[in-house]
Amino acid sequence: MTEPSGQHGLLVRSRSEVGALEALYRELAPEVFLWFRARVSDREVARDLLAETFAQVICSVDRYRGHDDVAAVGWVWGIARNLLRRYYRKQKVEERARQRLGIVHAAAPETPEEAGRVGADVGAQLHAALDELPAGTRESVWLRVVDELSYEEIASRQGCSRSAARKRVSRGMRTLAVALEGTR
Repeated sequence: MTEPSGQHGLLVRSRSEVGALEALYRELAPEVFLWFRARVSDREVARDLLAETFAQVICSVDRYRGHDDVAAVGWVWGIARNLLRRYYRKQKVEERARQRLGIVHAAAPETPEEAGRVGADVGAQLHAALDELPAGTRESVWLRVVDELSYEEIASRQGCSRSAARKRVSRGMRTLAVALEGTR
């Protein structure tokens, strides 16, 4: 039986050959990077997404079941699309959290020292406000905002109803918004 060739062959061989993965990366990475770069405003984010794409290729190559170059390339691009979708979803969640907390985007600090001071002040206030929340509420807010879990998942983890999880998050976000009122 002959060794598979092309991108499919590289993907199959990358299960055991580092060189095959490197060759696949050299073939596909430039185009994938340009695709990310056209969809995100920050060059570093595009680089991070590219790196995460190939990290996931490495970690999940044993699940690849394609039989030709089209399938191999499609599989890699599918990973890239899913990562971009997650990135956009995370951005939306973060923006909604900022809006709920009443945090507006301020003008960029003039110096790195100013940025560090402002960030430390807000961070300290946020941590203090989080510490004041009841444990269940604090955990609910964390699971929703940081871990991006649905209310159903939060309810399951906390052993409560979906509406109770939603109320905890809502109460917690309101309390945090009041506590951070002076940071706007």
